[in-house]
Amino acid sequence: VRNEQKVQKKYDYVLIVRDDTNWLQEFDLGRLVAFNQNADAYMLSCDARNPPMMPQELNDHAVLIKREKADVMGRYLSSLISANLEDCHSSVHSVLGELRGCNSEMILRWIVENNNITVQDVPQSLMPMQRMVRVQKDGSTIECFHKFCQSHEKPLMTPVSVQECKELLEQISDPER
Repeated sequence: VRNEQKVQKKYDYVLIVRDDTNWLQEFDLGRLVAFNQNADAYMLSCDARNPPMMPQELNDHAVLIKREKADVMGRYLSSLISANLEDCHSSVHSVLGELRGCNSEMILRWIVENNNITVQDVPQSLMPMQRMVRVQKDGSTIECFHKFCQSHEKPLMTPVSVQECKELLEQISDPER
């Protein structure tokens, strides 16, 4: 916002990513927006994720959103803490039962829908990133993918030298593997 005030011009889009994001290829904003110019927001589909996402969830790893709708995402974190989420919880009772409520990805969908934001799920190759962490193994630091996201359509080619963290942890806990 400060930079917008300084240059006296608002941005067209805001990109919000998790702090553990690692970009694996160049990001092409024009190519992403061209995928569906009528969308207010673009989020990774993660439709090849294991386990699969539920229909009530939206992936929150990365969000490109039109500037005029970005305040909703800016309030997302505080909404997790302060909003009355009974409507969200009620909306998933038929799927999860009475004892469970919404997870953060369900709350995101609920907030987006209640703010009339049109979301376009996009393939991983249009937002070429993965969430990664560093793990100590045999005295070395190794990067691995956690919360691995992939799409069936136009998947992202990931480096073969980087494993999913769950595979790496299985190797560490069972060295004979």
